[in-house]
Amino acid sequence: MDTHGITDTVDELTRQNLDECQPLLPPEETCDEESDCPDSILKPKYAKMPYSKRPSPTVLIIAFAIYATAIIAWSLMSINVLINLVCQREYGSESDSTSNLISILAAPIVENPTLCQTPLVQKKTARFQIVMETVQSLVAMATVTRLGELSDRIGRKPLLLWCGVCTVLNALIWLPCVLFGWHYYTLVAGSFFMGLSGSVPMLMAMNHSYATDVVRSKHRAKVFGYMHGAIFAGAALGPFAVGRITRNWGIVAAMGFSLSLQMVFLGIIFFLVPESRSKLKRKYSTHFKRVQSQTRLAAASSRNNSGVFAEDTSRDPTKNNTRVSIVEEASRSTPSLRNPDFSGNHEEKKSWLKKTATAVKEHFESLTILSFSNRSKATRINAWIILSIDAFMYCSQVGVVGLLVLYSGFRFKWGTEQTGNMISIMGLSKVLAVMLLMPVVMNILNRVFVTRLNHIDMTDLFVIRLGMVVNCLGWFGVATATSGTVFLIAVASMSLSSTASPTLQSALVKYIDRKDTGRLLGALALLHHICSLSAPIVFTSIYTLTVDTRPELCFYIVSVIFALMGTATLFISHPSDDE
Repeated sequence: MDTHGITDTVDELTRQNLDECQPLLPPEETCDEESDCPDSILKPKYAKMPYSKRPSPTVLIIAFAIYATAIIAWSLMSINVLINLVCQREYGSESDSTSNLISILAAPIVENPTLCQTPLVQKKTARFQIVMETVQSLVAMATVTRLGELSDRIGRKPLLLWCGVCTVLNALIWLPCVLFGWHYYTLVAGSFFMGLSGSVPMLMAMNHSYATDVVRSKHRAKVFGYMHGAIFAGAALGPFAVGRITRNWGIVAAMGFSLSLQMVFLGIIFFLVPESRSKLKRKYSTHFKRVQSQTRLAAASSRNNSGVFAEDTSRDPTKNNTRVSIVEEASRSTPSLRNPDFSGNHEEKKSWLKKTATAVKEHFESLTILSFSNRSKATRINAWIILSIDAFMYCSQVGVVGLLVLYSGFRFKWGTEQTGNMISIMGLSKVLAVMLLMPVVMNILNRVFVTRLNHIDMTDLFVIRLGMVVNCLGWFGVATATSGTVFLIAVASMSLSSTASPTLQSALVKYIDRKDTGRLLGALALLHHICSLSAPIVFTSIYTLTVDTRPELCFYIVSVIFALMGTATLFISHPSDDE
């Protein structure tokens, strides 16, 4: 492998003193970090760019709100469409299945006939949902970390477009199943494409990366909050709009509405959102990645030949105070690359199984930070309790909330309009809780309790415990509701506990060093993907086993677990008792 071109390019970039913190414009043309820039929310190096080329988080937030509206509306419709697809496959004849399905889906008000709300259809629908969610989660777990790394080398905008394109491909696979009577097993291909994109978590990560590139540090938290608010706004607006469209024109028109919003998102990203990462930085990251790969290959070849790292002085722990340049790494690795080992000694080569195990280990290596090994025993217990609560709250969101649509249709005979109203109420409650209620409550509590930077404080504990109590009572109300009105009240009250989720992550950040913040958040994202794989399987399996007799049993279980989580918070040591 020839590395002269790479080394020359790195030399050129090094001579240019390229650095991640170097402004894109000359220093005399930029404003100071703390001074009043033309656009004070942006970093100085972006402030005096032409408006047409200036990266704007505002445009991205608007585009993301449109995407969230489309994807949440589609998620709601997909459950009801899947119920009808399974129903037609079970009860409809092969000859007229397509015409019957179109008539059911195009019905202006009642698109879920009583025949489809039976335990058999519920079981088959829930089981197939497990299959789709498993495929999506497995593919996402394999791709999401790679996509995040790739965005450093090719830019954020291509990855944003990739997420949008995969979502559109998923929608285009659903349409033939509805319009032409394809078997619903075809929908697994759509789940595969959604997994390739990383779904909403990956798009949110790209949004955060884009904002981190261009937004000044003191404004990032506010911009991140607006991005989360865009999700909740989409959760409130999307189902409401879909319910009205379904009532007037049928669910096929609602699917077209969601697909058109996805196309609008792609158009905004392609035409109106500039790339946030400069060409030089992308080029630098690309060659840095190549040199790292070549260094690892050279090290492996050195182990095969001599068994020691005789030449790899950058790995010498006694020389950590000396920063080895990329060019030195490339130069040191070049001789080994020019003289590869063709000895054919297969015993020294790694087997396929060992390579796979190594790749899996590297993939999940980021989770090691969640051990909090550098803290005291009492502090680790505190962090693990908080981590467990955060993980289960996410599990309840991805594993049980989807069952609310199935359960409400089975118990109260609701269709897309009614379930759309329910999801809209949930989204509106979360918007009120996160953007209005939480700032007021936190402001009051910070005046009453002492704020701590390195340990969980009483303000955090109060919000977390309140969230556990509200969740416990809310899910208990969902399980015991005998009417649609009581059911909606329970769902709305339960959504008010969404203030606990950001508080939990904020508390976890206090237990690590500042330099490891990104690593911790990345580990939490990977943990959430694991939850998105396991939680739907567990809770949906419980629902399919009990839908004949006690369909509300899974909600009782969730309520009990939240009660146990609330009890566990009593074992979190007081901040004054920590190290």
